[in-house]
Amino acid sequence: SQQDLGWRDLSLVFHSPHFLSVTDLDLSGNHLGMAGARALAEAPWAGRLRVLRLRRSHVHDHLVAALLEAWSFRSLRVLDLRDNLLGPAGARALASAKGLGRLEELWLFGNDLGAEGAEEVRRRFGY
Repeated sequence: SQQDLGWRDLSLVFHSPHFLSVTDLDLSGNHLGMAGARALAEAPWAGRLRVLRLRRSHVHDHLVAALLEAWSFRSLRVLDLRDNLLGPAGARALASAKGLGRLEELWLFGNDLGAEGAEEVRRRFGY
C-alpha cells in the first residue's frame, strides 16, 4: 500500500541519531512529495548516502531537480528512480547535476524521458 510521507514524519526520523550511519536508503513505494524531498535533502547524513532507492515514489521533474540542487551526492553510487514521473526536464536535471561523479548505477526504467532526455543522460553518465 502507498504511504504518504510528510515532512514532519521524515524530518523527525532523518534527524534521529540512529540514522547517522545510514548509507543505503530505500523509500520505494512511498509518495515522497516536495516536503519529504526537502527533509531528505536536509538530513545531516545525506551526503554519506551510497545507495538511494526511490522506485515508484511519485518522483517528478521538479522534485528530482530540487533534490539534486539542494543536496550533495558526493558519495552516491546507486540512484534508483525507476517507475516514476520523470520526463525530459528531469533527465536534464540529472544530466546537469553536480556531485554525481561517483555514480555507478542509475536506474530510470519506467519514466518518459523522451529521446533527447535519454541522450543527455547517456552522454553524462555513459549508459
